[in-house]
Amino acid sequence: MSLPISFRTCVSLGNDLPACCAWAATQGFAAIEWTTNQLDGISAARAAGLNCFSVDLGGWSLWPQLLSRDDSIRKAAVASARIHIAACADAAQGPLHHLLILLPDSGCDRRQALAPAQASLADLQQCLNDNNARIGIEGWPGPQALGCTPESLRAVLGDLDESIGINFDPSHLLRQGIDPLRFVAEFGHRIHHVHGKDCECFTELIYDHGREIGGTVTNDLPFGGPWWRYCIPGQGQLRWRAIIKALLTAGYTGPLSIELEDGNYNGTPTSEEDGLLFAKKHLESCLGDKV
Repeated sequence: MSLPISFRTCVSLGNDLPACCAWAATQGFAAIEWTTNQLDGISAARAAGLNCFSVDLGGWSLWPQLLSRDDSIRKAAVASARIHIAACADAAQGPLHHLLILLPDSGCDRRQALAPAQASLADLQQCLNDNNARIGIEGWPGPQALGCTPESLRAVLGDLDESIGINFDPSHLLRQGIDPLRFVAEFGHRIHHVHGKDCECFTELIYDHGREIGGTVTNDLPFGGPWWRYCIPGQGQLRWRAIIKALLTAGYTGPLSIELEDGNYNGTPTSEEDGLLFAKKHLESCLGDKV
């Protein structure tokens, strides 16, 4: 079985929506997925004959509001999210995944953010089900973020229905020391979307910095930290053939969405095109008959 390959808009390549969509269509991508300008992006993708499998739900400004301990702020954020979900559903005319990071508001830790996170997600379930939509929680392991480890995801998902699930990004797991294959075995039935992004870890830099403390006189790596960096599939340490096999075994049928965060490729439209095509070729090779 094959899975469609798409990509999230990049730093430079996504600036011209029609040109980006035209290029993606000629290169055989199944879809483009939008971090900003979601409604315009969906329309541009459809005009080019492409699907749109996911959009970001609001963004960095909305996400902490959904986890606010001030109930009036939280409810207003939920209302805004409902409007966004319905508008995107009308534009997409098909199933759509809304990606978000469970990022607490200022001064709030994970324990304090858990209850409002669950409340907001529960409040969105009916809207999601009415609009043929789902939420995929992005497990970005940022400061105090929820849903980035198995323990945290178990707590967040709790009794929520399957409209609330996971955006599986194995690069986030690798840099935390979490086994991506074991993760798929446990959570495969709740994986709604997959980011195709890899991670490279450097033993020598771990010796220099350890895993907990940043550099004193050295800078973090581009799209990374003191001893690790995000990169495209095929240039990191993830075993994509095994990951895809595990996803298929779990019943996953959605896209592999390349998220280009790689200091070797981000920066210009031409270099980003090169990175996307290399990643696409690698993922296609992993979807071969040996899977």
